[in-house]
Amino acid sequence: MINQRGELIGINTRILNHATAAQGIGFAIPADLIERVLDSLIRDGRVRRAWLGLEVEETPADEKSGPALRITAVDANGPAARAGIVPDDGLLAINDRMLHGANELGRLIARLEPGAKIMLTIERRREIRETTLTVEERPA
Repeated sequence: MINQRGELIGINTRILNHATAAQGIGFAIPADLIERVLDSLIRDGRVRRAWLGLEVEETPADEKSGPALRITAVDANGPAARAGIVPDDGLLAINDRMLHGANELGRLIARLEPGAKIMLTIERRREIRETTLTVEERPA
């Protein structure tokens, strides 16, 4: 896919056709994500994925007055545990970018490099806290 200036913005992965009654709907991988994967393959011979060592769930719609994401599990040996994150913390933001859902969190993590330092904004017992976390490479 290219934009009106002729710049690559993504690569199509699937286009739904007439048989599915979804004419004109397509799915693509953003060009910046592809570039990052290719750079990793060239540099390291493999794709290195970022890992925070936590699991989240989206807050139900009737509870949206609080954080959009609730941390449900923290790997005891992972970066989130070392940063002091615990289950039931609300995850509000990464590097001052407010989070609105699990898909957005996944996209942000996909753009991180192992070794990067990030700031997490969390809510614990109605108190807002910030903590720094060093991203690690996702275990195999």
